[in-house]
Amino acid sequence: VNWWLSAEVEKKVLLSPVYQNLTNILLLFLAIALTTILLQKIYARRVYKPILRQMQTDYHTDLPNKNTFIEQMHKLTRSNLKHGLCILVHFKDISSLLSSYTQKMVLEIQRETLKRIKNSFVRDYIVGSVSHDQIALFIPFINTPNKVFIERRLQQLESVLNAPFHIEDNNQEQHTILTAINLASARYPEDASVFDIINKANMALSTLQNSGSHYTQYQNNVIKQLATESDLIQAFHNALENDELSLVFQPQINCSSNKITGVEVFTRWYSKSLNKSISPQIFIPLAEKHHLIRKLSIWLLHSLFGYINTCRKSQLPVPRFAINLSSLNLHDPVFIKQFFQLLKS
Repeated sequence: VNWWLSAEVEKKVLLSPVYQNLTNILLLFLAIALTTILLQKIYARRVYKPILRQMQTDYHTDLPNKNTFIEQMHKLTRSNLKHGLCILVHFKDISSLLSSYTQKMVLEIQRETLKRIKNSFVRDYIVGSVSHDQIALFIPFINTPNKVFIERRLQQLESVLNAPFHIEDNNQEQHTILTAINLASARYPEDASVFDIINKANMALSTLQNSGSHYTQYQNNVIKQLATESDLIQAFHNALENDELSLVFQPQINCSSNKITGVEVFTRWYSKSLNKSISPQIFIPLAEKHHLIRKLSIWLLHSLFGYINTCRKSQLPVPRFAINLSSLNLHDPVFIKQFFQLLKS
């Protein structure tokens, strides 16, 4: 005979261990979730945010870097913004400042520059550090700013920024420092998109190299002008390599005795690739701007000394020769060394 033993148990008592285990599991998951969230927040605040901030800001000025500045401009243009003006502030002599003063003092100059910019504008704008010697501003406008208005604003800003700075050093001694600051502007969207507007402002800035002005606006002919300059530079490189340059002599005459007392030496250039003569008023400033003036001056000296040797060997009278050197040559220790080597040889 099979026997069965049956017993009646309350459902609550039977399921109690199950509920207890389930509660423990849920509490464990909740504890893990809270710990994860807490650790994530700590990581974000202590690790991720500083890294992100370091990636988005300039180390020296603590301003948004170039990529962040472009992103901020892009955000503005995706909203209802229709027009804007980008102004590039270029510290022309930042290397000289760093060699003459402490880095802390140079940073103080940059901070003071930002304060002056802030005091010069009533409307809102964004600012960023786009390179070690350039700060960029982007000012939103409802309508297109006309060129007369931009010219006036650049002129005002230039006079404010080029005023002397009064900076204290580590010994609390005050220094009056003059800086050379150049400004260039480009308009959105008339001149360029937000992704190209800094490049267009830089193109405009490069045209200030040999001009007396400290500010300029981007013009449509700048690209053509720079392309022409690029062709000239390439041709000038070829001229130095292929002996396209020549010397000409202008006599210096004593009117009383009607005798030649000396000769002034000049360089002339007929470009074979461009098939025309290039004026010294064009190629000498170009050589100075693109760091070719040392090479040009050494060529002139080498050619002249060779000519003098030929005259001496032919027993021809050698007059006093006067040469023109760039002031850049006189500040160039490499050129001075080569100059004396040529004299000696």
